[in-house]
Amino acid sequence: WVLVGGAAAAIAACGALALVGHSGLAEHLLRAAALAGELGPAGVALYAAAFVVATLLLVPTASLEMAAGLLFVESYGLAAATALAGGSKLLACSVHFLLGRSLLRRHVEASILPRFPVFGVVGRLVVTDAFKVACTIRFAPIPSIAKNLGA
Repeated sequence: WVLVGGAAAAIAACGALALVGHSGLAEHLLRAAALAGELGPAGVALYAAAFVVATLLLVPTASLEMAAGLLFVESYGLAAATALAGGSKLLACSVHFLLGRSLLRRHVEASILPRFPVFGVVGRLVVTDAFKVACTIRFAPIPSIAKNLGA
């Protein structure tokens, strides 16, 4: 688990560096991706952990889902790679939700909500028509973590 955690941290660090635009980063990311593909079942766990960490860093999920196809279709087949991408996304959403409801709740209520009054309006609107509001938020073109932390 230490190896998996270390590799997930390395991929997350590479993702963070990608946001700043360092040269040669693509080469490091390709090496990390190749490592995940070569590790077999440990690579699957590495991919899932990296998916969670990367989404916390606001890396778009579409690129992470495509990576599952690139890394795992040849070894496990299309259905398994699709299930891995979906399961990893579900795990990431669950982690985001738990963080938003526990560790980050006070911070969000004290710092974020006062700066964005639209969230208060949405909170009151959920009481009257929860299904429509939930669908509207889920289809909004904003990063998944922003939607999940406020769930």
